[in-house]
Amino acid sequence: MTNLNNRRSLICQYRNTSDRLQIVRVSNPKWWVEKIVYPGQAIDLIADKDDWVEICTYSLVTAYIEERIEAKRLASPDR
Repeated sequence: MTNLNNRRSLICQYRNTSDRLQIVRVSNPKWWVEKIVYPGQAIDLIADKDDWVEICTYSLVTAYIEERIEAKRLASPDR
């Protein structure tokens, strides 16, 4: 699992600006983690520089991947 002692690790920030529940998934070939993000909520994630962050939006009927973002694009400016 990714940790901050690794030089490749980043603290990423994401805010759900939609009016729907979203699932944010960080994934790479070795592992993945998901977090539920409510409308208006902001979260911090730990990811490697080469990981991808997938944003899935849920409606009453289905879920779909709305966006796929490179983790380095979500990196916190503090790190």
